[in-house]
Amino acid sequence: MFWLLWFMTRAFALDGNDELNLTLATGEVVHGWFHHVEDGLIVVSGDNRFHVASIELIAEVQRDGELVALEAFHSEVADLEMALERYRADPPPHPHPATVTALSMGWAGAGHAALGEWRTVGEYAILEGLVWGTAALNVTVGDSPGLLIPLAALDVLFRLHAASDAAQIARHRRRKLGSKDHVSPWSADQ
Repeated sequence: MFWLLWFMTRAFALDGNDELNLTLATGEVVHGWFHHVEDGLIVVSGDNRFHVASIELIAEVQRDGELVALEAFHSEVADLEMALERYRADPPPHPHPATVTALSMGWAGAGHAALGEWRTVGEYAILEGLVWGTAALNVTVGDSPGLLIPLAALDVLFRLHAASDAAQIARHRRRKLGSKDHVSPWSADQ
């Protein structure tokens, strides 16, 4: 029952799919898609740029064309800011993107391990093991080692994909934390 109540309260939380029209107390209308809230400001993206508005100056909110009560909007904003503060108070590992890229190029999934993304580590480790297991089997049992070159090429592409994914996660986390005060022991910035 608890999860249902939690989901129902989160079902209408602001996210990147929400098109917002924010009418400010000055009469200005800010239009765009929700990006994030932080420090009493809301950021929306529209017209190929970001628009920033003070939450205190918002007089009317329309989400996806429907009017939203200001109390409900302020409650959602407060929930998002509290979630960000909890995230910053106990951040996940967030090494430098170059670190996770180098680790992933050494072994697919190693960069994800540095990030604490254990499910993804398992997926990459299984696939990496299959590629190298197939190569080893081909060398020891097979008549022709001709399959080694395509397997090595596949492995390089696979590691590039893993490195790109890990670097993207690391950049996102570091951007979300937004401060060098939150540096993990894995970081290259120390």
